[in-house]
Amino acid sequence: MLEWNKKCVKVMLLFKNFRLLESIQGFFPTLFIIVIFNPSPFLSLNYLPLFSLFISIILAHQFVYIINDYYDYPTDSNNPRKGYTKKLSQNKRSFLIFLIILFNLFTFKIYSDYFIILALNSFFFFLGLLYSHPIPHFKGHKILSLFTHFLYGFLGSTLGYFILKELDLIKTINPFLFALSGTTFGFLFLAGSIMSVILDKNLEPKSWLTKSASTPIKYYKYTLYSIIFLLFLFYLIQLKGHTFSLVPSFLFMIFALYKIFKKAHLCKRSQKASIFIRNNIRLYFFLFFLFQIIYKITIFFGIKK
Repeated sequence: MLEWNKKCVKVMLLFKNFRLLESIQGFFPTLFIIVIFNPSPFLSLNYLPLFSLFISIILAHQFVYIINDYYDYPTDSNNPRKGYTKKLSQNKRSFLIFLIILFNLFTFKIYSDYFIILALNSFFFFLGLLYSHPIPHFKGHKILSLFTHFLYGFLGSTLGYFILKELDLIKTINPFLFALSGTTFGFLFLAGSIMSVILDKNLEPKSWLTKSASTPIKYYKYTLYSIIFLLFLFYLIQLKGHTFSLVPSFLFMIFALYKIFKKAHLCKRSQKASIFIRNNIRLYFFLFFLFQIIYKITIFFGIKK
């Protein structure tokens, strides 16, 4: 058992060093939209021809995180919260970036008929450079940084719609649902950005947060409540008659956020408390979305029967 636990820890560290978990997290809005509107590709072998396309999308997300680690190495290597940075050399990061770009170019050749999907996916590379490169360095500017994270989440949702459209899995894209889900995921990644800035307030020399963390904490709290409201609207329109049965999960989320934010003042004094709040909110949203996906798949099978 001990050896098995050691192997699990090594695998998790590998995932952390190469930012695989964050890449999968970035892919989630795309996956969520596909499953909500038409999960059939993932419930049969029909997804196999698209496997390399999905891998290229995940790698595009990985590029965003790896390029950020590459340019932030001097500061991140002194950040106790980012000890994983030292575990991977800059040469290995450069090689990984090269492989990611090469694989995406290879994917362009295979899926040339799906130009819109590939163009949207390529935009992640553009965002990653704008955010992390020392010249534009959107990361150091409050408005540009928040806008980049919002656009990152919105783009992930958008990609899901266009994959469904290009593969003829949906006939039309509902513009209101498109805007609603894009805004929801945009706010979700924006909220994550705010908390990261709060956590690194005293460790990031070029951070846009130079004063008290009180205001960003308020932004963080109100953004998360807005996400719950937008999600409820999305389900109210998309699932219609099934919305009532989802009410308990929404109420749970609101109550969980309320309990957590009673401790929000601790963020001003303790990084450990901030990490606790962030990790709990991540867990709640993960469980919430997982429940919704399982619920949607159950409905899908029920309709087929």
